Amino acid sequence: MHVQRHFDRAPGTYGPVHPHQGNCRGQEQSLEYLWEAQNSPSIICAVLMTASLFPRIHASRRLYPEDCWPKIRKVRDLDAIARDQLSDSSQVLFDGWHHSCTQVLPVHSEDSSYEITTAGALIRYLAEEHASLLHRFQPVRIVYGPDRDPVVTKALNDEDKKSGI
Repeated sequence: MHVQRHFDRAPGTYGPVHPHQGNCRGQEQSLEYLWEAQNSPSIICAVLMTASLFPRIHASRRLYPEDCWPKIRKVRDLDAIARDQLSDSSQVLFDGWHHSCTQVLPVHSEDSSYEITTAGALIRYLAEEHASLLHRFQPVRIVYGPDRDPVVTKALNDEDKKSGI
């Protein structure tokens, strides 16, 4: 609704500037991948898996929890399996994330709080991370067009009535 209000006040603009535009680049890329994969649970899982592992093993400021996770070689193998699934997919044009992205999912895990000794335990840990992520956040895709969405129009009208405008 805030975006629509912006366009009402400043028609013809490209949209409000996101205050964290540089920091959200990786998260926006993740959303694009998830949107493209929306009809394929296995591809969604592969996107989430690679996104979870990216800041831990691929980012320029990577921080892999060496002392309490399986050897990085095994985790890279797991990452490679997920990336191969994405590469073989016709649904997602997967190029990965730029190495300077520090966060590609809006999560912060205390990896060193848990001792994970097997790849299976790691997969479960990441699945719980994904479940928590999807419980707290709802992905939204904004489509800019010349006409208002009827749901947004109704919400704005209801809001105006409540505030007496």
